[in-house]
Amino acid sequence: MLAKYEWGIEDIPFYFFVFSTKNEKDCKVFEIIVDESTRFQHINNLSNIKTYLDNQLEIGFKPKPKYSRCQSCGLADTCLHKVNVPIPQKVYI
Repeated sequence: MLAKYEWGIEDIPFYFFVFSTKNEKDCKVFEIIVDESTRFQHINNLSNIKTYLDNQLEIGFKPKPKYSRCQSCGLADTCLHKVNVPIPQKVYI
């Protein structure tokens, strides 16, 4: 899709390789086939995320602190959103 957008080239095949971690001679090759509905959904998702990110850049991103990340963050000393204890997780029974 990027090649079509950038250069007007369509139908460039896309492959990826998966290698075994146990046997160096074992690998699989996958050709990715993208149909029109998937292509349309992808373009729609890109448009939606662009709108969302532009909005977040304008109003500011909402912090999502996490105890494990805050412990190793270089900004923790001055951060207003630092978490000093783990946030309880809700369990419904």
